[in-house]
Amino acid sequence: MIRNSKIENITGDKLINILHNFENLEKLCMIPSNLHRNHIKQLEKHSRLKEVLLIGGCTEKAERYIEENRNRKLFIKIMHTYGFLRF
Repeated sequence: MIRNSKIENITGDKLINILHNFENLEKLCMIPSNLHRNHIKQLEKHSRLKEVLLIGGCTEKAERYIEENRNRKLFIKIMHTYGFLRF
């Protein structure tokens, strides 16, 4: 099942907590505003999540953490927007 939802004006901590409520979530594509390394670590703890596409919105430390931990159970890809996507 595919669901498209628009969640706006929410902190990274609240977003991660909301995502943990989706117990059957396996794939996720989102445009976060400001995800930190600890948010990525919390995403890795999700029981069924296997693949994440982040379109911009990560701090440098978060991106470095993702690059250093590529071989974990969760595949995370970051797509840089360079200002092309505006929502």
